[in-house]
Amino acid sequence: MPYCISLLLATAPMYYHIACTLKVTFASIGMGNGMELQTIKKHLKTPKAPLIALASQYTFMPLVSFVRFISFGLLSGWDQ
Repeated sequence: MPYCISLLLATAPMYYHIACTLKVTFASIGMGNGMELQTIKKHLKTPKAPLIALASQYTFMPLVSFVRFISFGLLSGWDQ
């Protein structure tokens, strides 16, 4: 089944890929524009939550992923 899906995506016309890309882009922009100016100002005055999110995104999450990677034994064969 995954082969059929990848074959379908590989043979899809270029306008389909462009339409999907534009749809996802506009949806992302629309969600970002849903924030009010007062909310942004509040986060800039007390940046505790955004800083915690930033630290989690770039330190804790990769560290947890690496530990799971090692614990499942997926590191064998990488030392060649």
